[in-house]
Amino acid sequence: MAVEKRTLPATQGPADRHFWTALAVLVAVRLVYTILLPLDLVGDEAYYWDWGRHPAWGYFSKPPLIAWLMALTRLIGDGDTVIRLTALALGTGTLLLAHRVAREIYGPAIAFWAAAAIALTPGNAAGNLILTIDAPLLFFWCASLLCLWKACAPGPHRTRWALLLVPAIGLGLLSKQMMLVFPFLALIFLAGDRELRHLLARPWPWLIFAAALAFLIPVLLWNTRHDWITFSHTAHHFSGASFHPLKMAGRLLAFAGGQMGLTSPLLWIPLLALCAACLGSCWRLGRGERFLFLFSGPAIMVMLLMTLRQRMNANWAAAYYPAGLILLTGWTAGRFDLRGIPPRLRRWFRPGIAVGAALMLLAYALPLILPHTGLAGGDLDATRRLRGWSELGRETGTLLAAMPDPGQTFIITLGHRYTTSQLAFYTPGRPPVYRWTQHRFVESQYELWPGYEQHAGWSALVVIPHSSAALPPALRAAFHEVGPPTGISIPLGPDRQREYTIYQAHGLKPGPTGDSR
Repeated sequence: MAVEKRTLPATQGPADRHFWTALAVLVAVRLVYTILLPLDLVGDEAYYWDWGRHPAWGYFSKPPLIAWLMALTRLIGDGDTVIRLTALALGTGTLLLAHRVAREIYGPAIAFWAAAAIALTPGNAAGNLILTIDAPLLFFWCASLLCLWKACAPGPHRTRWALLLVPAIGLGLLSKQMMLVFPFLALIFLAGDRELRHLLARPWPWLIFAAALAFLIPVLLWNTRHDWITFSHTAHHFSGASFHPLKMAGRLLAFAGGQMGLTSPLLWIPLLALCAACLGSCWRLGRGERFLFLFSGPAIMVMLLMTLRQRMNANWAAAYYPAGLILLTGWTAGRFDLRGIPPRLRRWFRPGIAVGAALMLLAYALPLILPHTGLAGGDLDATRRLRGWSELGRETGTLLAAMPDPGQTFIITLGHRYTTSQLAFYTPGRPPVYRWTQHRFVESQYELWPGYEQHAGWSALVVIPHSSAALPPALRAAFHEVGPPTGISIPLGPDRQREYTIYQAHGLKPGPTGDSR
């Protein structure tokens, strides 16, 4: 089938120079924005930061690398700006690695446009701002893509790239469970390539993947001592299937809408059509196209199908978009063609980047605009979960300073773990903070750590995220004396606020404290 004329510039001479100039401008803008951003940490960031104060080989819901990264940020500085800058550094590294993969497969010109398609999206903007498990996952996923491609390409340094694949995959495995898919896809790629499948008869691919998987041995040992809590939590994400037609349609539309919002509608729709067309022609594709497709298309389509069974989080597909958008850029430039996909979709590419850039700018502008509108703090305020936590920490710190012995006073929270972790981060002096639950189920990392029973004789501030909330009788009975409640209101917008009730409790009784943690 004839290849349509390219719709992207083919001149390769200045492409690298344009890339580095654009990257420098983008990083500079994001750096200034990060430093001046008037937003608190999101709940997961504060939660992982609290993990970083307790370095370990495993945690309740995730592998340990995010906690180790948070611990490293504390060596540089103990504020939220350092955490934001760490996210920016990882995001920039991810973009550099993705550009290098595209350059190796398609050359500088297409690599420039692929990098633009990746960088100018709301998802990439968030990934360069918020330090959660997706930031290191994307970095090591793209590093693994580059190492695998270079290890399979002709050249004098194939062995070096093959060895680098071990820490790239290994550290990815310590970032997020999603990285377990990478070795499986790599084996499919090698087995499906006529010139490469002979490598599977040699020991080195198996040794490389085994060495990478060995990074998980300490994590597995930690889980054996904690009832395999990480595995049971992960399995929980795939339980509770529901096949009600309306719910299935709602989940499918919600996931698809989320993917369009994270990328761009004019990029995601052609990408999905391209992946569907590649599915039937996978083994007839060139090596580069097959490589990019295997590390993007099948997983994205499987996740779409899984929405018919259960809810899928929008960020679960994040690792598959770098390869997918590189593939889309190569197809748009006319480097390959396929039956079953309308060639006119190539014309969506540049407008798609423009729409993605507009959505990205809107995402950057919302935190600066919304506080001055009537939407602030409401259901349509996407930034409300990033505001009010530092104010809560300051208010709690004021009450803490008024206690008879602040140095022997800890904090107990009721409700979601985010309240616990945000107070741990934002309360001045960072006193011990614990989470109390009504039962003995392990719902978060806080139930795995020692509880406040170690502080017999101490006082406590009990923070409950509701106005005029009553203190649970079991918790009241753990102290010799409990004072009257104090109400705190944290404004989020016009007539919108978070309400808290705080009790002063004195003299923690020695011995077991019932259902506390």
